[in-house]
Amino acid sequence: MKKAILMGLPIMSICLILSCGKDDGPTPDPEPQEVEITSFSPTSGTVGTEVTINGKNFSSTKTENSVSFNGTAATVKEALATQLTVEVPSGASTGPIKVTVGSSSATSATDFTVMEPVDPPTVDGFEPTYGVIGTEVTITGTNFGDQASVKFGDIAAEVTDVTATQLIVTVPDGAETAPINIAVGSQSVTTSDDFTVYGPASMTMTPDAAYDENPAFEIGEEISLFVDADVPSGISEFLGYKAVNGDEPVLIGEITIFNGYEGFVNEQLIPEVTEAIGDEVELIFKIKGEADIDYAIVSFSYTVAAQGQGGGGKYPTFSIYNNVKLGSQGNVEFGSYYSSSANAVYSNPGALTDIEQQQVDITFGVLLNLPNLISPDERAIKGLNNPLGDNATGTTFINKGNSLVFSEITATDVGKINHTVGTVVPNLLIAENVFYSFVNASGKKGYILVNTITDNGGDNKVVDFDIIVQD
Repeated sequence: MKKAILMGLPIMSICLILSCGKDDGPTPDPEPQEVEITSFSPTSGTVGTEVTINGKNFSSTKTENSVSFNGTAATVKEALATQLTVEVPSGASTGPIKVTVGSSSATSATDFTVMEPVDPPTVDGFEPTYGVIGTEVTITGTNFGDQASVKFGDIAAEVTDVTATQLIVTVPDGAETAPINIAVGSQSVTTSDDFTVYGPASMTMTPDAAYDENPAFEIGEEISLFVDADVPSGISEFLGYKAVNGDEPVLIGEITIFNGYEGFVNEQLIPEVTEAIGDEVELIFKIKGEADIDYAIVSFSYTVAAQGQGGGGKYPTFSIYNNVKLGSQGNVEFGSYYSSSANAVYSNPGALTDIEQQQVDITFGVLLNLPNLISPDERAIKGLNNPLGDNATGTTFINKGNSLVFSEITATDVGKINHTVGTVVPNLLIAENVFYSFVNASGKKGYILVNTITDNGGDNKVVDFDIIVQD
């Protein structure tokens, strides 16, 4: 047994040595990738036409690709593994295209047709001479044809229609003001004039900052909207529309004072509410420039509210819309004191709490035998009884004449009452069918329309008036 083992060792060593020598042999080269042509475009053209060849296993190094047109070598201008760009060489004839990379070659399944040279293209003009991206431009001239290509500056444009004397193209994305270049095969022409590219019109609208998010306005109220517009090619149309309750928008007017301007900043539009109570309204404004294809559009929506419930959130709505009768100091039937907060008439306000007394803001009395609206804190000064004492607050009045219509007074009208200017007084001689505004000590505003004044003799008078008061 021991001999057998010893004799086997040399044999095993020889085998190991032979096996190692075999592993150190050279590695065979990988099989070369076969070149393939899948398509080329265009399929015909004159000498100098640029042709794109699509396929597989090209070299991305231009000089490693050999291309020929029916046996005539061509110059490779650009190279990718799947695409070559070449030029039809001088002397080429109709036939297949061949691409060779190393030891692998491929030949196109169809022929490239080499066309006879044609006269160079010429340009007579183009229309329009300006526009925005997407504008359709008609170019007139000669010697165009199916092989014509167009660039605005360096940007290629889509040719949508072509004849020998006319091209219709679309201004491409990225185009800027520049001449137009028309190429047919290896020949081209460039316009002497630029095509002017304008930016599109844009517009933004900002409602009055005090308005609610979903505002309500009354019939007769004016809405305040502020508009910015940028129209590089000059404003040609600025239109206003109104859509009511989801119906089709109806043109309400054209604004022409900005025509020709390249825009404006913070211009105020003041449309008036004319629809019926409860209507949902959308105001739509459209603007475009001389070169624009589309309008820039902004809109604003609101609800039409009942009287006193509008103002858009900028002004308080009405809390009181009432008829009131007050008696003077000589009248025992009606009280002389009115609280607009409580909408109540008092004969003896001395029995009220301090807060209730401070809310009495309008009183009625006779001064020199004449009817007056009197601020509570003015009564003692005028020699009248003053049961409110130190709780008597101040109210001011202004005579507003008789040009108002009570049923048409809006929350905005009341909100705009201003007692810092004009003839503002703490007591006021009153007359029938005349309006008076008032502002009380808390800043609450309102309107009074005196309907009748009944004179029972001396200081016994009764005034009947309608009153509107803010919340």
